[in-house]
Amino acid sequence: ARHTPLAMRQSLYTADTMQGIAPLLSGTGHDRIVAVGEQYVAYRHQRTLTVLDGLTGRVIWRYSRLPANTSIIGLPERILLMGPARSTVELLHASDGTRLPSIGLGQLLSRTFTQSQNGLVLLEPGNNFLGVFAGKATLKCYDPVTQETRWSQKLHAKTLVGDLQEDELLLVEPEQTVSVLNAVTGQSRLLEPFPGEPLRSSSANYTLKDNDRIYVVAGNSSMAQVHYYAESIPSLAAQDRVIAWDRQTGKYLWTYQAGGQNLLIDRFTSSPALIFLSRTYQDRANLGYTTLRVTVISKVTGNPLHEVTIPTNYSGFHSLEIPRGTPYVDLISYSSRLRVSPAGQMGPRSPLESTPEPLPVSPRRKE
Repeated sequence: ARHTPLAMRQSLYTADTMQGIAPLLSGTGHDRIVAVGEQYVAYRHQRTLTVLDGLTGRVIWRYSRLPANTSIIGLPERILLMGPARSTVELLHASDGTRLPSIGLGQLLSRTFTQSQNGLVLLEPGNNFLGVFAGKATLKCYDPVTQETRWSQKLHAKTLVGDLQEDELLLVEPEQTVSVLNAVTGQSRLLEPFPGEPLRSSSANYTLKDNDRIYVVAGNSSMAQVHYYAESIPSLAAQDRVIAWDRQTGKYLWTYQAGGQNLLIDRFTSSPALIFLSRTYQDRANLGYTTLRVTVISKVTGNPLHEVTIPTNYSGFHSLEIPRGTPYVDLISYSSRLRVSPAGQMGPRSPLESTPEPLPVSPRRKE
């Protein structure tokens, strides 16, 4: 697959303020797969880019001495190399590494939101008058090789645009009209409007999806001063609410008021429920400790399945495990394991109740 199975932090951008290349479009890290096309896989080790045949795994070509902080962008049959601050841009043929004309690509990438099978998806704001964007924004798919516009669509300047991956975009209009746009064909389908207040364009909003549903995790700028201790697991700050739709029918399903918790997104697709964690520091009688709040809600109904707040001095959770063929979700720290599971799966414990397993205590040696 071209896309990572990890539910990444896909931000919803406002059409008139999105500037620069989307953060998930490029790869700048070391020792990682940075681009996957129709017939190739490319990975980076230190300052060397290696391109493999997607069927045989055979090395096709290498690019040595990459400049520091070079971004690597994979297209179906091309690879883009972009230097720091878009100072240099190279377009290479994925099959043999041949350099292709790249005039104007730097400016083009400054308007790139994401990519699809047909090329780069550009998000262009309307006319700029004294720093204020007016009129319609333009969302379009552009092939940098053939210089052909595959499709184009006009948007309200305050439309929120999010990348759902797998060639799908989520569009949220100011009047709460929600749609999913196919980034390959440019065709869109409406989702049922959601109740409540519109999403705030000034807040941190994110998109997620699994096999059955689409989610929007909404932020709230008025709660920016509230501090929560996050775990060492990929998560989103769900400061406002989580909204869910049926992925197939587009039907609005539910809204959950998260109230400033952290939504775990590691292994999000395979997780049977939404898990929220938050830590709050307490200071009582010169004794400092943290309280851990764990909330589990149903992906189907959005209703809370279990919620517990316990004092703890355990270190933060660093990994999440979902044993194959079971409905369990295990949160693991260096000193404890916390398990959540459906009702009736843990003997006498209450539905989805979970407590850290205590460390073994050695018997005291006799004097």
